Amino acid sequence: NFQTAIKHNPKLVGAYIGLADALRQTEQYEQAIIACKVALEIESTVQAHTKLAIIHIDMGNYEAAKVNVDKILHIEPENPSAYLLYGNILKQQQQIEEAIIQYQKAIALKPDYVEVYNHLAITVEKCGNVNEAVAWYQRSLKIKPTHDAYNNLAILYRKQVKIEEAI
Repeated sequence: NFQTAIKHNPKLVGAYIGLADALRQTEQYEQAIIACKVALEIESTVQAHTKLAIIHIDMGNYEAAKVNVDKILHIEPENPSAYLLYGNILKQQQQIEEAIIQYQKAIALKPDYVEVYNHLAITVEKCGNVNEAVAWYQRSLKIKPTHDAYNNLAILYRKQVKIEEAI
């Protein structure tokens, strides 16, 4: 287990990150934060900052999450996952236009990043841009067909009363 790994090697960053993730999954957020901070004291890594950002998101601490995403981007300025994470934070804060910009940055860096296309489609649909959401799902499906994208696209077609396409 992670605690045993840490006892054997107290400088094992990955074990602290793994411990933080396990604690997060059991909603022991404060302990998870401590594990991430210990990992970051050993070495400032993208993985540790990512895990800490996700924990803060789970807790609703969006500003703290943004701080960690900024640190990720300082380490790796062209990290598409950081832009996806930043977009998700902004979406949670109802900063929809800013979230869309972050998603588009992620796609510019990694054009085949299907997960971003799906988040972008969901986000633009929330703005009432159903046709644009349909286009993002269609792009996603050209890259990698997923059941979520097909399902969400069918729902949008149904909303547009395009029953044949929905079926």
